Amino acid sequence: TRLMTDDHGRLLAALIRQESQFAPRAISHAGARAVLAVSGDGPLGVDIEQHAPVEDGVAQRFFSPREYAALSGLAPEAWRAGFYRCWTRKEAVIKALGQGLSMPLDSFDVTLGPEEPAVVIRIDGDRPGDWRLAHFDPAPGWSGAVAAQTCGRDLALTWRHDAP
Repeated sequence: TRLMTDDHGRLLAALIRQESQFAPRAISHAGARAVLAVSGDGPLGVDIEQHAPVEDGVAQRFFSPREYAALSGLAPEAWRAGFYRCWTRKEAVIKALGQGLSMPLDSFDVTLGPEEPAVVIRIDGDRPGDWRLAHFDPAPGWSGAVAAQTCGRDLALTWRHDAP
């Protein structure tokens, strides 16, 4: 494994294949948890977050109007989980694009409802159908997401859990 940074200073890790090509990897950590995503196909992003208290103003400032309306429509006891579903999906997308927070979070929409599949609904300058999202809960009170620009191919997750 070789570590390097991209043009935005984001840490990348690339696994060298026999053909001297790189398998893109994405890493996210929060608290004592970390997740690594590896793709044989192209750029991907991953994010995990532990649910902590968050003010409504954060969602109003960073989410698109469509997302904020969907979040506001959730029952009060479901609001925080909805916030973190949205946040991790958005973070995964901007990490896959390699732009970090230089990309406005309201320039694309993702689903956030508890019964909705994880989907990119709209993305400025791109086709949402080219994107795949996967939601996961690494532990109670946590949310995570993987995003990949697959040109419409399905995204499959294989889990491996290593505990200390």
